[in-house]
Amino acid sequence: MLHFCPVSRRKRQRRTQPVPPLWFGLTWLGIGLVFLAIGIGAAWSYVRTEREYGTFGVPVEAMVLTKSKGRPRSGSLVFQVTYRYRAQGYNLEGTGSVSSEQWNNLTERGPIRILFLPGTEESRIEGSSGRVALPLIFSILGTVITAGSLATIHWHRRNARGAR
Repeated sequence: MLHFCPVSRRKRQRRTQPVPPLWFGLTWLGIGLVFLAIGIGAAWSYVRTEREYGTFGVPVEAMVLTKSKGRPRSGSLVFQVTYRYRAQGYNLEGTGSVSSEQWNNLTERGPIRILFLPGTEESRIEGSSGRVALPLIFSILGTVITAGSLATIHWHRRNARGAR
């Protein structure tokens, strides 16, 4: 004769509940931490560069060599300007992106204001800033992936204890 035992039935149900393998959570934790590290590193580089231009940037008048429009893989229209300037006794060239309004107001062989970092060959068009999207995207992705993987690891540990 079979006896009904609710305890053994509950144990059987817990064991049949799918438990994600621990390696799955740990793998995604590693990937999330890599994305987070890239995002934080890119953000630190962005802040450092902005601070350098704000502190040491020297305004210089440059000459516009070429103006061009293009659509990179992202599909949005980009307005590029190539310019030449003289700094530290050398003729140097640079390239930068501008807004459509700035691009329309510029003429080839006309003047453009840039910021030059002394001791380097780095320059950028005055009023422009670096790309902030890359650090933001990588930081958000890294945070979400890391949080999800930690939740998966926690779920695995909780369910693995109950299955014993």
